Amino acid sequence: MRVVVTVMLILCAGLTMASDQLSDEDQARYRALIAELRCLVCQNQNIAESTAPLAEDLKTQVSEMIADGRSDDQIIAYLTDRYGDFVLYRP
Repeated sequence: MRVVVTVMLILCAGLTMASDQLSDEDQARYRALIAELRCLVCQNQNIAESTAPLAEDLKTQVSEMIADGRSDDQIIAYLTDRYGDFVLYRP
């Protein structure tokens, strides 16, 4: 059990570090985007609120795509192409 908790803490710390490396403007974009994307595991939560492993992966992807210079429309298009319109919290 300790191993699971330790791994989860390490993963969460890594996600925080990934989004912390964004500029203030990009941080605002990041928060807005993850609030508008549905957790595909929880279904009634956005990925900002979810702690499901898939939601954590999606947060990391969003952060990386913002850091790579992709627009909000490009990020949403990528995620909907991959997961369908259901990934949008308000399709």
